[in-house]
Amino acid sequence: MRYFRFITLYSLLFLIGLLTNGYAQHFPVQATFYAKPPYPINLADYANPLGQNLSLKVILRDLNLDPTQVYFRFTVTGGGLSLSNPPRLGSQPVFTLTPGFVQTFTQADFGRYFNWENLGVSPIVYSKPLGEGIYTFSVDVIDVLTNKSLSGAVPLPPVWLVVNDPPLLTFPANQSLVKVINPQNTVFQWVPRQRQANAVEYDFVLTELIVPANYGGNLQNLFLAQPPYYKTTTTNTTLLFGPGMPPLIPGRTYGFRVRARAKMGFEDVGIFRNDGYSEIFTFTYGEKNRAPSITTARWDVDGKAVVVWSGVDQQVRYDLQYRDPFANVVNAIAIVATPIMTSAIKSSNTTSGSSATAPTSILYNLENPTLTKLGNNTYSAKIALDNTRAYNFQVGGITAQATDQMLYSAPVFLAKLDWTTVSVAGITRDNNDYLAQLTGKSRKKNPNPLVATCQNPTVNPTDQTKNNVAIGDTLHVGGTDVRVVSTEYAQAMIKTTGGGAAPSNCISPTTS
Repeated sequence: MRYFRFITLYSLLFLIGLLTNGYAQHFPVQATFYAKPPYPINLADYANPLGQNLSLKVILRDLNLDPTQVYFRFTVTGGGLSLSNPPRLGSQPVFTLTPGFVQTFTQADFGRYFNWENLGVSPIVYSKPLGEGIYTFSVDVIDVLTNKSLSGAVPLPPVWLVVNDPPLLTFPANQSLVKVINPQNTVFQWVPRQRQANAVEYDFVLTELIVPANYGGNLQNLFLAQPPYYKTTTTNTTLLFGPGMPPLIPGRTYGFRVRARAKMGFEDVGIFRNDGYSEIFTFTYGEKNRAPSITTARWDVDGKAVVVWSGVDQQVRYDLQYRDPFANVVNAIAIVATPIMTSAIKSSNTTSGSSATAPTSILYNLENPTLTKLGNNTYSAKIALDNTRAYNFQVGGITAQATDQMLYSAPVFLAKLDWTTVSVAGITRDNNDYLAQLTGKSRKKNPNPLVATCQNPTVNPTDQTKNNVAIGDTLHVGGTDVRVVSTEYAQAMIKTTGGGAAPSNCISPTTS
């Protein structure tokens, strides 16, 4: 009995299957639905008549029928959304099928079925991109006269819609300072992040940002409000902004962004978030010309003035000024307009006192051999001045831009030289016995040394000639040859080991 029931149930299911298949096979129209990736996430892309994502092949198989007018009913389901064409409206196109002929339809033919009014949704819903996930597309071929399906629902295989991220900008970094290179050679780079498209183009846009004074807003708003300075389309992810492109002006601020566009043939396919637009990055091309900053003003061990300052990257010339701080200078010093290597320029300034020294200016360009580069935009200059006087120093800097002017630092004061603050090899120039201190700390180099003679028994009298002590001379003290190593010692009054004044018959250096 149980076996008989099983046979009966199986036979009924088999009969139902046969009836179902027989009914499906008797549809007079056979349709085949095709889709090609990348699959757009915007419904409007399926309505584009130039799009190539969807196509349909239809044949009216019943040769006994006359040419039949039909329309299509498309259905899209997935991502919590279900859209379908309502019964035929006046805006939906109608097609005539000829028995026995295979007819191919593309988006140019049926794209209007995907317009918002033919899908029965509001423009707001229609404009929102489809979410990432699995979607099913299907189509019915409907008889215009009877509104009956002639093909049954013909589905596509499930489609995985991928929402791709726009490019990630990497260089120049956002809000960075880009070094000026001559000739112009700035690299822009970004990282692609699409997963379902092989043919992608990138629209690069560079905009000069005119930033108002004391502007505290978002620079991205200025980018959107101002016209592009340069734009191009490329398939690469690197753009070399070379000398053949519009010049970047040092000190100015620029913004750039990239838009990715997936291509199918000649048409764009919307598969990106934010319509493919990247974030907006801004950068400053070099620093604006500003006044250098003096970091050090001092006397060196040789009695010369040393001035150290820092400037900006694109400055090509500096003007070092020094003047008597106690002079009442009326007029500013004149600046030479053309670069020179080294030139002392006496100004035509007038002073209120006859004893005042007129300011003096020395111009340096970056190739000047008397200018020492200490580091990035940091320079040092040494000047032979009267070290018995005090000075004020100022440094001006200028770039190669024709519109820039020489900008000057604040004055820095340098008092007259105090020899007690200067030392060589750990020995300070004061009233101590220099010969005794130098003993053993210098070596003999002069083949004909100058020897100090004195009644003091600690000094060996070997030469009665009285000469001025000069740099390079060697004094013989207590059996040790001691070389004069610096001007400060040559100008010093050498004293005996007891600390008292040297006797008149001792050789004493004179100030040169």
